[in-house]
Amino acid sequence: MKKGEKLHCPEGFQQLSPHEHVYFLHRDDQRVLLVRFRKSANENRADVLRIENDDFDLGIRTSKIISVDKQLFVPPWMETLAESGIDLSNIDSQRPNAKRTHRDRVNKTLSVIQPIIKEKDSLYATQNFTKALSALSKTAASTANSVRVRLWFLCFELFGDINFALFPAFQNCGKTTQSEIEKKRQVEGSPLNKLGAPSKLKGKSHGFPMTDDLREKCLQAFRAHNQVGRSMSECYRVSLTAAFNVKIVKNENGLYDFVPESSDPYPSLRQYKYAIYKALPRKRVEQSIYGSKEIRLSRRSSLGRSYGNLRNIYERVEADGVYTKTRPRGVLGDYAMPHICKIAGVDGLSGATIGIGFSFEKEKGFAYSSMLFCAAIDKVRFCELFGLEISPEEWPCIGIPRFMLVDRGPGSGKEFQQIAEEIFSSSGITPAGEPRSKPNVEGSHPRHRKYNQSPGYEVSDMNVIQMIRSLILETIRDNDTSSAELRLTPKETMAGVKPTPLGIWQHYDAIGRSDAVQMPFETAVRRFLQPLEAVIGIDGIYWNDYRFYSSALLDCPTYERHATARTRAKIEGYYLSTCVRYIWIEIDNRLLQLAAMLPHLDDQEQRYVSAEEANHYHLQRMHQALALRHHQAAARTYYDQKAKQQIGKSYLRSQRRSGRPKLTRDAIREIRVLRKIL
Repeated sequence: MKKGEKLHCPEGFQQLSPHEHVYFLHRDDQRVLLVRFRKSANENRADVLRIENDDFDLGIRTSKIISVDKQLFVPPWMETLAESGIDLSNIDSQRPNAKRTHRDRVNKTLSVIQPIIKEKDSLYATQNFTKALSALSKTAASTANSVRVRLWFLCFELFGDINFALFPAFQNCGKTTQSEIEKKRQVEGSPLNKLGAPSKLKGKSHGFPMTDDLREKCLQAFRAHNQVGRSMSECYRVSLTAAFNVKIVKNENGLYDFVPESSDPYPSLRQYKYAIYKALPRKRVEQSIYGSKEIRLSRRSSLGRSYGNLRNIYERVEADGVYTKTRPRGVLGDYAMPHICKIAGVDGLSGATIGIGFSFEKEKGFAYSSMLFCAAIDKVRFCELFGLEISPEEWPCIGIPRFMLVDRGPGSGKEFQQIAEEIFSSSGITPAGEPRSKPNVEGSHPRHRKYNQSPGYEVSDMNVIQMIRSLILETIRDNDTSSAELRLTPKETMAGVKPTPLGIWQHYDAIGRSDAVQMPFETAVRRFLQPLEAVIGIDGIYWNDYRFYSSALLDCPTYERHATARTRAKIEGYYLSTCVRYIWIEIDNRLLQLAAMLPHLDDQEQRYVSAEEANHYHLQRMHQALALRHHQAAARTYYDQKAKQQIGKSYLRSQRRSGRPKLTRDAIREIRVLRKIL
């Protein structure tokens, strides 16, 4: 299950209603957090719902909680625009005289919630996520409403900025009914009542609100009474009697209970813990309870496993390149081509390869972008670009990570880092000469045994495209066959999780332990593929002398206008360098996928070529066109001379006379004779 996935409960489930949808936000070792969007006083609101892990798993297994078939990964008020296919990232180009661009509005909203984004790790670690988020929203809301700030943050966490989730919902303006405007906002709670979840034992309003004075009193009591070996519960009990003047009494049921000697407020255990962990770093609190040595030896995560401190898939992805052992064979002859470099993105927790990219001869920056393109889209569609057919279960990894680690090669260059800064919330570069800094991807590289033989090289029977196809199938095979037994916990082993990278990935994805960011296919094309400039022809789009066509072009006014006028106008698009079987063009604010076409029926395998081979084909066509022009001039002169020799006159020689031809008697007689013969 992915972050931002839309869920539905047909029959209702706990606090979930069958008349509404919720969105998956986060899961830890205790709870699952869901987000419910609603309308209140003509404004969008977001509520965070908590469900225990066991209850959530039960709802998934019994189909009480199901995933919606059509996933758009946008807020509800943006679904109409998402279904229409409008490119919001390019909409500002249609408003050249706007005083304020939509991108500026999105950036301003992002700057407001930036302090909350920096604190999101500690936010997810709190017991009361909603209360902690509300407090951070009030702190960050210096120029905006705190409820609206919370809505922006949850939209960003669910869908990210890649889908323009923070885009203002201007398309809904003017659609509010008068009855909705007249509804009054319902205000819940009061400063005199205890906030948070009601007590199941002592009633809804039992307890005291957490004020600044009470919070400071909790902190002073903890500092005064905590010591090594005294747990948080023991420290709480001591603090109640020593600092809050609470006595112990036996009620009518024979149970002991805390009762204040005066009307002074005192905290509950959860309020006490929350105040302590909110004011002090968790590591410092644990050191004061367990001791520094215990923390260092027992409570610190293992340094021997790279995935020891990971919980979710896509939490950390490592990328690196490796060259093929064998060289591909040339298309036009029996000669060896340079090596192919394969860029692999490996998930840190499961060890599964989530995306691959390729470059020819050298490790290049655009291959890392191609790897992210592969990671972001459906793998069935990715394999179709190369003429391969797979099932969705064979390679289900879809999404891009929030964090990616690369070495100091082309992946850290300016070409790729510009894309990384836009996509990832953070990224890392390993130290020079330290391959152990990214052991998951280094360990996934194939091992080759070296033999003491004379120098030589291996040439494959496959050309470049065929070898790339084999590398794709090898990646799918390794995901399903590599041993990952050491990555399984005892609970997962007893549950029958398949001990392979693919099996572990499927298990974590099914229970919602995923940090993957979903991206529409059109956005992935625009973000990660290389740009091109094509030409509009009368029968399609031409690029490198290849003709590309789709029936959807007939519905585009721009294409019809230039194709009928034969203006050969230029148009921008994108291509995947390893295979140009398809290209994508920007036309009429839409992204169209076009397929390469042959002049006539022939071997369809000719359409699967790399960009290098397509460029070689273009140069060959230019050379042939130049040779043809010289041939035409010389051949016409040759046949003109031959006509003079054998006919006596040149067929190029003629006279122009004014008026219409007159038919004399001799001409009529000759015409009659020729009609009988011819």
